[in-house]
Amino acid sequence: MLQGLDHKTTLALLRFWVVPAGIAVAAAAFSLGLGFLHGGTSNPLVTAGTRYTWHLPSDNGIPVFFANQLLSSHRPLPHFVVPGWLSSDRPPLQTAVYLLIRAVLPISDPHGLWYQVTGTFLQCLWAPALWCLLYVVGISRRATACALSLVALSGFVIVNSFFAWPKLFPAALLVLLAACVLTQDWDDARERLSSGIACGLAAGLAILGHEGSVFALVPLLLLVLVMPRRRPRPRVALAAFGMVVALIGPWMLYQRYYDPPGDALAKVQLAGQTKWNSNQSLESAITHAYGQLGIAQIAHNKWSNLTTPISGEPREVKGFVQLMGNLFGGGQSGSRRTAAVQSLRILNFYNLLPSLGLVALGPFAYAFALWRRRERMPDLVVAARMWAVVVLILALWALVEFGPGATVMFQGTYATELLIYAAATIGFWHVSPRLLTAVAVVQGAAGLALYAVARAPWPDVSLSRHIDSGELLLMTAGLIAVIVLPFLAPRHGECGERSRSVSTC
Repeated sequence: MLQGLDHKTTLALLRFWVVPAGIAVAAAAFSLGLGFLHGGTSNPLVTAGTRYTWHLPSDNGIPVFFANQLLSSHRPLPHFVVPGWLSSDRPPLQTAVYLLIRAVLPISDPHGLWYQVTGTFLQCLWAPALWCLLYVVGISRRATACALSLVALSGFVIVNSFFAWPKLFPAALLVLLAACVLTQDWDDARERLSSGIACGLAAGLAILGHEGSVFALVPLLLLVLVMPRRRPRPRVALAAFGMVVALIGPWMLYQRYYDPPGDALAKVQLAGQTKWNSNQSLESAITHAYGQLGIAQIAHNKWSNLTTPISGEPREVKGFVQLMGNLFGGGQSGSRRTAAVQSLRILNFYNLLPSLGLVALGPFAYAFALWRRRERMPDLVVAARMWAVVVLILALWALVEFGPGATVMFQGTYATELLIYAAATIGFWHVSPRLLTAVAVVQGAAGLALYAVARAPWPDVSLSRHIDSGELLLMTAGLIAVIVLPFLAPRHGECGERSRSVSTC
């Protein structure tokens, strides 16, 4: 691959690949160090479910429970992986990766620590994916470092990377897909068969990671198809479609013939069904559910779905004021601080807008930057496409979910948040690099205060008051590396012509 390249280009290529690999490891180190800061490595699945919020469900363990069943010699497989969920109800990508690692490395994992490390690393692939997107856009390394620090220190990532249910992992694949089809490099890539295969691979794996990926795949597809100059060649589109079918086809056969019906999650989201794994088909469940409602109730449900992601902002502001005012106090102020921390963490877990913090101002920053520039800057054009995808995701999400209020964050695709952070970064940067830096510093400090400094144990959750020095070192080193590594990457175009940046780099 490196034959025929000069020394400078070869070095740039190596730097290109080393940086995202290092960012992935650093992000995982930060997440694991912060997660185990007060102990809990002897029972990591329980620790992950109680570290930041109160008793999350056992969803983070479903992939490893399924993996252990597959590793067992007992056949046929047990009907349930956990009570209420069939083995066919949850997409298998994270299970497959864990089994692959177990096959390559002869390790025993009686307590699930290896699985926790694997799951956290997979969720932290958001970091190299976001770096890749911003690199292809051509934004500066300083802006990229700010974006990575913003996301790494957001409660959205802190919780969901340590509580390793397979949601951020497929979101990373969707961000990589966006880096291909939303940027200027797609003008050339849409002509190449290899691009279709790569896009189909990312889309198929994202669906195998989490079914909610469809909420992002449909808008991405629509945005490509509505612009004639960005439509792929038929053979490229056929290659992408064939790759998706080849990836998800075997899983669909497993769901239909080995452990049917495999549609409990879809029935919960699309039909509001609480009686899981009934013999009723998905189509019948949806028809029956909507048949019980009048037009007014359906409209109410959809409006509730549309407004749920943006609700809770006043409580977010009030909670942060209370937290900052009582951060180091004791006695009564300590109890107020605990209540504020609990309230903020719950809001950040459920509602999109509060979880964004200052990044929620991103659309206004983008609009101001567009007005001030008055010219078609390439990165601003890409940011506009990102915002369009986000709007389409939210609209599709609200329309498809049964409701009311079903559009809480974990019910959708986490690619929404990642694309918002990327688009907001571009807007803030064009308004002022100092503004972006200030947003990153203030929001990063707030994230550390809320999830690292403040402790808010829920009832029946025991965390050590002592800080593990090794985990503190791991957390600190990981965070520093996430921020510093983007500065070590080659500048855009250093490892080849700009039109070849995706395929070469």
